[in-house]
Amino acid sequence: MPTYKNNTTAPITIEDVRLEAGETVKTNKFLDYPTGVSLESGLPTITRVIYSAKLTGTTTVTVPKTYTPNTDYPQSVKLQGNYKIRIYAGTSADGNVKLNNGTDVAKYLGANDVYEILCLDRIVDNFTLTVAAGTFYASIELV
Repeated sequence: MPTYKNNTTAPITIEDVRLEAGETVKTNKFLDYPTGVSLESGLPTITRVIYSAKLTGTTTVTVPKTYTPNTDYPQSVKLQGNYKIRIYAGTSADGNVKLNNGTDVAKYLGANDVYEILCLDRIVDNFTLTVAAGTFYASIELV
């Protein structure tokens, strides 16, 4: 993970990362850091995309409980929350999304519709996309 050190005597905030004076912080992204802050380590970075696929038929996707970010960071990471599910319907798409093996439709998706759900806790274990027509694009990523 990129690691930054605040070499000054005052706190510095870069984007959503705060570094106290003299503090070293690991992040999951590269920052545009100012004078007084140094990049201590640039590797490994974490891949934010957990799942991505083009779907043309009815599919059930399970949100993993753990995942491995990449080969540079082979430790398994628990996925308790802080992930986003996004489903985009193509130009001639028609389908329904159901959550957690439920029978109720969470969202109907027509042409160019987008369904996005932010999971700050583990509220979605799986989703089923029932495709009546067209192509859909689905992803699960860290936030």
